[in-house]
Amino acid sequence: MRINLNNTVKIDKALADVNGKASAFTIQDAAALTSYAVLAERKLAEILPKSGWKGAKVRCHPAGPKSSSYRNTAKSTECVLERGGNAWFLTECGEGRVHPKSRQFCDITLSAAQTLAAPLYAAKRLTINFSQTKPAVGLSAHARIQLAAEAAKLAGVA
Repeated sequence: MRINLNNTVKIDKALADVNGKASAFTIQDAAALTSYAVLAERKLAEILPKSGWKGAKVRCHPAGPKSSSYRNTAKSTECVLERGGNAWFLTECGEGRVHPKSRQFCDITLSAAQTLAAPLYAAKRLTINFSQTKPAVGLSAHARIQLAAEAAKLAGVA
């Protein structure tokens, strides 16, 4: 189901069918789904050009109860959006459960090609936007290991 103004009625009906009488902690309308799509686009723009977004999937659900007075999980809505060439599509919509104090969830899954393209795109942007200092050619193995450890620490992966 395509998320656009022409299909909001269909999307709202699908969400109403899933939510039933529940209104708290659920996705209520197409506008709420659009906000998840906008958030996903912001994240995707950091790692891929817009032309590379097709096929990315977003699994989303709202935040859980703010109070820990809820002893059990609360009924929620969980949806999956998939990016098409020019728009987002609602591909799955079902009942989910959220725990007290759980955060809003917007998890993006990249295709295998997108996963491989992201570091290539980052390297391209790095080359375009920054002057780079390459390691000296005659570095010893020990110095290269130290440099790699420092780089991992700077990147936050060490």
